[in-house]
Amino acid sequence: MIDTDAIRKELNDEYFGHPAGVAANIAEEALDHIDAQAEENKHLQEVNTVIKDDQGPIVAVNIKLQEEIERLREALDYYADRKNYEPIDDRDIEEVIFDCGDKARAALKPDTEEGET
Repeated sequence: MIDTDAIRKELNDEYFGHPAGVAANIAEEALDHIDAQAEENKHLQEVNTVIKDDQGPIVAVNIKLQEEIERLREALDYYADRKNYEPIDDRDIEEVIFDCGDKARAALKPDTEEGET
């Protein structure tokens, strides 16, 4: 952080009361502005810290949603894959039919294992 108090003292000692005093007044206003900006920056850093602390629950929900998306995508990929509709043995029963929707139910209810109803 800029030591505006030291700069003010130097300006007061050297320029006020001299022809350069006008420039010193302008400099004083600039220093006031710097101080105000420094205070605003400090406030924003405090707010940022609070926001970061509050993100924990949001991150946890986001992770859970990403896991659900992955589960659903896997189920959709399974049912979209044309090879799963081809006969799997001599009985001409397609894998998707043999599955009876277990993969879809498991994707929609993560606590349910495939094969459970």
